[in-house]
Amino acid sequence: MATFNLFNTLKNDLEIDTGERTVSVIPQLSPKNYAQVKSILNRLGGDWVTQKQHFQFSKCPQALIQRVLSVGSRHLNSFHFYPTPEVIFNYITQFTPLSFFGASEKQVRVLEPSAGEGSLIRQLEAFGKMEGRDFVTDGFDIDPLNVIFCQEAGLNVQQADFLNVEPVENYDLVLMNPPFNGDEFIKHIQHAQKFLKPTGLLISIVPTQWIKTFDGKANRMWLLEQAQIDSTTDLDENNFFEPGTFKGVSIPTTVICLRSCQSAEQVLNSKQYRESSIKAFGFYIDNHGKSWDKLHRIKMDVEGADKTVEAVQMLTASILRDMTADTTHLVRRYEENYVVSLVDQWFPKYAYKLQKAPPEPQQLNLGLFLDELQVA
Repeated sequence: MATFNLFNTLKNDLEIDTGERTVSVIPQLSPKNYAQVKSILNRLGGDWVTQKQHFQFSKCPQALIQRVLSVGSRHLNSFHFYPTPEVIFNYITQFTPLSFFGASEKQVRVLEPSAGEGSLIRQLEAFGKMEGRDFVTDGFDIDPLNVIFCQEAGLNVQQADFLNVEPVENYDLVLMNPPFNGDEFIKHIQHAQKFLKPTGLLISIVPTQWIKTFDGKANRMWLLEQAQIDSTTDLDENNFFEPGTFKGVSIPTTVICLRSCQSAEQVLNSKQYRESSIKAFGFYIDNHGKSWDKLHRIKMDVEGADKTVEAVQMLTASILRDMTADTTHLVRRYEENYVVSLVDQWFPKYAYKLQKAPPEPQQLNLGLFLDELQVA
């Protein structure tokens, strides 16, 4: 008896009817070997029809099987293709600026950087038709087979690695569901932001693990700061989509909105946004008993301008290193402003020390220092 080979069976031992989109397994296989073939055909979207003894597909089975032969059965999702569920798109239309975006425009140019089989584009077009809005969408996908499916459906999708596409600021809206592997999604978001017009909007579905693990990672810190402008509530774990919302994805996800590069920097550098953030930090102190107690102990026990300022700096830094839901909204770039505000409010007689430039904190052990204050 010949040794079973899955590759050879898929290549030589299947009867494919491209017109009817059906696949039959020609040889009689052992239950164990047949289970392997059935698993692959099911993963490709084939449904077993007992009465007719074949697998029924909704897409061209020959092209799907060729994908397995090209990339291998273990890498069927090597491009991290997970179609956007309707529940997430409905959330986007209700709770992001897409609810009104383009309502007063004759035409909205849209970019979908990771189109997959076009699920997100089709949902957007259906939404636009229902709302009377004109979304004109361009898309890219790295998988040639996905591009074929999109083009067969009449979608304007080109085959390319999006990260290698030269940015042009032509788009009013970027709507994206980037690859989730590692921090690849951040690279895609950073690149996609460069395609926005100055008044443009980027809406992206993202995994959530980075929100509480950003410390010391510049790319995650960048994304947190960008998302804090308009998506603070979506950074709260109580608002995450549960694992399994995406079929085959066992991690929570959320939706964030970003502005264009120019618009985001204008906001982050504006006096109004900075002052609002300082107030938010003060509100955190007032409602976070341990931090309030530590400031009170500094006020009672620490003597001297330099030591007082240093203690406030260390306390502020320790708060911003905390990556819980309580501090997600705090903008880390304003750390020195937070220090100045606390010193001005709690230790006004030492405010002169920070009027020109806040002194650099000495390299002290925070735990030992706070132990001395009896507040650790």
